[in-house]
Amino acid sequence: MLVLVIISVLAAAIVSGLVISRKQRNIDRRCFSAFVGYVAGALALTALLAGFLVQRPYPSTTRAVFTAIAGCTVLISWLVMILAGLFSRGVHRGLLLLYGIMIAFDLLLIAVGNFGN
Repeated sequence: MLVLVIISVLAAAIVSGLVISRKQRNIDRRCFSAFVGYVAGALALTALLAGFLVQRPYPSTTRAVFTAIAGCTVLISWLVMILAGLFSRGVHRGLLLLYGIMIAFDLLLIAVGNFGN
């Protein structure tokens, strides 16, 4: 339940950052980097939520493959988000890095939640 609360709060923050950075993306490369980071963050959260919701019963091969693909998508887009945060500037840099840390915390919560299964 905590994972879903964190994902919904992050989704609202990332979408608002995406809307703000969309208007500024043509100014220079660093503003475009922030835009790419927010897009990657939105993709990471969508794949994280999809993988989290599908993985629970886990009886079939199709669900296992979908969860694996969602996990790879989360990790790649999370890495792009962190790198875009490093190459952006100002407030966007701090926010992208903070959101990246929170997504990593979500991944840790999901991993710890699966230890008893």
